Amino acid sequence: MADEDKITIENIVASTSIADKLDLSRIALALDGSEYEPDQFPGLIYRLSEPKTAVLIFRSGKVNCTGAKDIESVQKTIQTIVNKIKSAGINVYEPKVVLLLFGSGKVVCTGAKKKEEIIEAVNKLKQELAKIGYL
Repeated sequence: MADEDKITIENIVASTSIADKLDLSRIALALDGSEYEPDQFPGLIYRLSEPKTAVLIFRSGKVNCTGAKDIESVQKTIQTIVNKIKSAGINVYEPKVVLLLFGSGKVVCTGAKKKEEIIEAVNKLKQELAKIGYL
């Protein structure tokens, strides 16, 4: 059994959707310092200094956040990206909840204010998992 005092969280990886489709060339112009080379990698890479995280943004509207050490940093990162993209006049929806899915099958849901939001998010997760054959 692991000693709780010796466990530290070094990197949380979280994924969400902020749109059904994104124009990454346009977002690359809006996010100063972003890296977008579609010939080498299909996503746009953007690094934040506070919190020290990175996001991968894909045409499909999916966003992956890496490098966070706590859930609050994940939420702050996603909110920062959403705000920057919106301020450039690009339509995105704000994710209300963030789901973290573990290999054990357990899910942690943050950001929901109502039980209905949790149910909706879990149902969407089930649909996505079914699409790729994991459910």
